[in-house]
Amino acid sequence: MDSLKVEAEAALAAVHLAAGRPDDAWPLLETAVGYLLANPQPDCEALGQLYLDCITLLQARGDDERAGLLLQQAVETLRRQAAGIADAAAQSAFVDEVAAHHRLLTLHTRATTANEQ
Repeated sequence: MDSLKVEAEAALAAVHLAAGRPDDAWPLLETAVGYLLANPQPDCEALGQLYLDCITLLQARGDDERAGLLLQQAVETLRRQAAGIADAAAQSAFVDEVAAHHRLLTLHTRATTANEQ
């Protein structure tokens, strides 16, 4: 499946949910989640946002298990991508200044802290 199509469908699923139409959101969500689980290193333009949309929607659906799996996969992917950036300032910007990346890492920190308590 085309990654741009998956990204668009996940974004549309988030719009459906925000508009109070969860029944329209879930099929689109399942397509995106299936894509991410089948492709642990997907080639996407807005990978962080795709992960964030899917995780947020899964949490809204009460599917904490798959949300947790995707969150772990997202953080591992972001860390691997950041490690490939040689310039320290650019690496920091990639992690901290891309809103979706920052949000994913914040969610992961909260989840890890909650699990430790």
